[in-house]
Amino acid sequence: MDNIVEIDLRKILKIIRKNILIIVISTFVCGLGAFVVSKFVMPQLYQATTTLIVNRNLSEENKDEYANSPYAVSDLEYFRKIASTYMEILTSKTILNQVIEQFDLDIKYEDYLKDYIEVEILNNTEVIQVNILDENPDRAMKICNTIPSLFEEEVIRITKVAGIEVIDKASLPEEVEKPNLVIFTLVGLVGGFALGLMIVFFKQILDNKIKSKEDVESKLRVTLLGQIPKIKDMKDKVILADDNLNMDAVESFLKIRTNLEFSNIDNKNNVIVFTSTHKGEGKSTTICNNSVFFSRLENKKVLLVDCDLREPKVHKIMDINNKNGLVELLKGKNEFDDVVQKINDNLDVITAGQKIINQVDILSSEKMKHFISDVRGRYDYVFVDTPPVGVFADASILSKISDGVVFIVGYNEVDLDEAVQAREILDKADVKIIGSILTKVKVNSSDYGYYYSYGEKRKHKKFNFRKGQA
Repeated sequence: MDNIVEIDLRKILKIIRKNILIIVISTFVCGLGAFVVSKFVMPQLYQATTTLIVNRNLSEENKDEYANSPYAVSDLEYFRKIASTYMEILTSKTILNQVIEQFDLDIKYEDYLKDYIEVEILNNTEVIQVNILDENPDRAMKICNTIPSLFEEEVIRITKVAGIEVIDKASLPEEVEKPNLVIFTLVGLVGGFALGLMIVFFKQILDNKIKSKEDVESKLRVTLLGQIPKIKDMKDKVILADDNLNMDAVESFLKIRTNLEFSNIDNKNNVIVFTSTHKGEGKSTTICNNSVFFSRLENKKVLLVDCDLREPKVHKIMDINNKNGLVELLKGKNEFDDVVQKINDNLDVITAGQKIINQVDILSSEKMKHFISDVRGRYDYVFVDTPPVGVFADASILSKISDGVVFIVGYNEVDLDEAVQAREILDKADVKIIGSILTKVKVNSSDYGYYYSYGEKRKHKKFNFRKGQA
């Protein structure tokens, strides 16, 4: 149970770390918004305060009348018992309407009572504190000093008791009381942080893209052979043709090569099909670079075949012509030696050739089966580029006559449900899925892993992939 909790906590922290920018922006924006609203939008209210004490002094003409009144109480409990009465009198319409009229305030009694006056009994004593809020500090002070006289008149009229004394007169307030800028801003920051977390986790719930080893192995149920980093200008390109190589990419392809070699210990995975769910996931770029890396192995002959007859790219990536290729070979227009192009001592390439409209027919033909059987005997490794299995039937057809499939998955590009459907197509074709390669992974992503980000960018001796040597 503790292990489950620990794993879940790690997942949560990982999600937060990946989306920390969203949380920071949300916190900053809400905090700034709260500051701006409280400083420039909300009314800036100054508070003036006065304190009163109620004595039981009676005027001569009211003594007899008071003696027979229900308010004639001799002990101190008198003031505590009628505390609520005095508060009601202080906030009555009679007094506050006089204040509104006398100071020409454009406000209704109910609004003034709710927002601009506070009355309280201090510490269970006979002392009453009156707070007046106003946008004009001078007017707040004047109103606060006017209320005691109005209050006393009303108390005498109602209770026959005089003697309302002012303890502290209101002074001119110098600082804004409401809204409290610091508290308001802090509330905004906390609210923004909470909102950021909600956005992140809601986004996580809705996000069904594949972007981690766990997604590939646990959800797609395919072994991850390796992850290829997203590198600027790497699309449709053999990376080893550059002078300044990216160490992350080099290490990635070396690990993929090692894992594929381990899968072929018994020499049963000679013909390997590369496919993906959709186009644009880096399939062709990956198979070309993979072929080049395999050609660096000693005494290993490698053939790269472009069977993507719909959108062939191998000839563009390898920078070779596509005049005669697989189509011409299968149609009997050219012999094998006429269509194969030697890249280096260990690597040969057969491009797709001219475009045709009956791709499925030619790929499912007996000639195609004979071709695969022939090259299986000539080469140690045959890598076959095919159209996306989630879109066309070509890949599943070729997979049946191959020894296994490598499933290419673009990082954060393909929906998990769609990838699962593509995998099920391969399962129904009863083909062996050797593993998957996650492409275009962000190097600084926590999903990429320590192994790949260890070297960062280094300069390597230029590798001439046409000669197969450094």
